[in-house]
Amino acid sequence: MASNTTQPSTAIASTAHRNLKLWKHSSEFAENGLEFFDYAEYLDNTQTFNNAMKKLGSWGLIFLDNVPQDETAVERIAEAIGPLKNTFYGRTWDVKSKPKAENVAYTAHHLGLHMDLLYMKYPPGKNRLISKLP
Repeated sequence: MASNTTQPSTAIASTAHRNLKLWKHSSEFAENGLEFFDYAEYLDNTQTFNNAMKKLGSWGLIFLDNVPQDETAVERIAEAIGPLKNTFYGRTWDVKSKPKAENVAYTAHHLGLHMDLLYMKYPPGKNRLISKLP
């Protein structure tokens, strides 16, 4: 599931660049920054949310546990960071492999790290890809 938003809160955004961590392989993240945040605490506990945003600002990636398996959960995760921006894909959209895909994003091919929607007049400040595991 993917979504777009404007920038996160100013207080968090203004300090995030100071602690930016560059990593080339997931093992670096796992060894130095891997931390799981509980979904309910992420939404309801200011300290947990702030810690998650600091990790996101530093590492560019966070993990949430115990996320409900419904479409609105993805929206709640994204909207906690900032308002969602509607695009021609919608507010959120599923990114999954399908036959005769019209876009490489809908294939099983490796995409690597990248930004989406940069061709738009006002590209999103943040893109979020939220992966739901069974």
